[in-house]
Amino acid sequence: MSRKDYVRIAAMLADERALITDSGVSSEGTEIAANVLNRVTRFLADILACDNCRFDRQRFYYAADYDG
Repeated sequence: MSRKDYVRIAAMLADERALITDSGVSSEGTEIAANVLNRVTRFLADILACDNCRFDRQRFYYAADYDG
């Protein structure tokens, strides 16, 4: 994968995180969705780090709008 792919993945995660925040779903539903998205973000970061030894996890988290 290329850096462009990493950027696209992070942007998609950030967009989904914004949708969760703006969805108007109950706080319990929002919390569950956010927890799932956080786990997916960490899991993808693990995969991308294995794919590229120069992968910057913190930069990816920032781009994905994840506080991790």
